[in-house]
Amino acid sequence: MTWLITGAAGYIGARVLEAFTMAGIPAVALDSLVGGDRDFVPVAAPFIHASTLHCGKVTQSQEDHRVSGVVHLAGYKYAGKSVKERLVAYEYNGTGAALLLKAMDRAGLRRIVFVGRRLRNAGRVNLHRGHPHSSRIAIRRN
Repeated sequence: MTWLITGAAGYIGARVLEAFTMAGIPAVALDSLVGGDRDFVPVAAPFIHASTLHCGKVTQSQEDHRVSGVVHLAGYKYAGKSVKERLVAYEYNGTGAALLLKAMDRAGLRRIVFVGRRLRNAGRVNLHRGHPHSSRIAIRRN
């Protein structure tokens, strides 16, 4: 099972990619390098220079690397700038996430780990155990 890590050249993404690598779980790095650093990505990991906004490239990458799940960490996370440049933040975070889901759908993928901040005034969704959209993913090798 190969995982696609979006935002893999960022601080958290690089740590997640490293944890997958240490656990022997195949992973592919995807990052636009707008806020990340290519040097954070291990040389052994396949690297795709793209944004989640590039739906076609993301779909093709998922198919080329036989990806079976996505850990989504990419986003526009600059505290001061995201308030001043709300449409840019919305494009990267909202539209980028929607296009990532579209790319996943095109590739037939149904596994995603989404890591993001809680939005103010956002509705709360409670997924109980056994709900079709609930899942737990641990970083381990069987």
